Amino acid sequence: MTEQLISFEVAKLAKEAGFDWKITTAYVDLTPLELFTEDVTEFVYQADHNNKPHRTSAPTQSLLAKWLRDVHNIHICVAYRHDETDNKYEMNVIVPEDDVTWTIESEIYPTYEAVLEEGLKEGLRGLISRGN
Repeated sequence: MTEQLISFEVAKLAKEAGFDWKITTAYVDLTPLELFTEDVTEFVYQADHNNKPHRTSAPTQSLLAKWLRDVHNIHICVAYRHDETDNKYEMNVIVPEDDVTWTIESEIYPTYEAVLEEGLKEGLRGLISRGN
């Protein structure tokens, strides 16, 4: 089994939110590469001279979910839903804060990875909007 890397869009959000764990995978010219033997934690988002995305470090979905959970107490909850016509996944992003739980409305997605990616994106946006 291969761990799923987060998308380039989510990698940029992770950097903006302060993701700083040691990893060795990065996007270079929008291509995910695991060529690095050294830590690329400091491999922050950069754009080229035409302001097109160029590179950023890229953790796996599970590592980013762990960082959100362990460092910021943001929980991405993925649930499988089976009905008579379809099997789909739904997600909630839960942020216990001051004894209050903030939950993003559930959306339905065709795969576990798709819903987790969306949950990570929403969790990071919430983190960024509250100022980390």
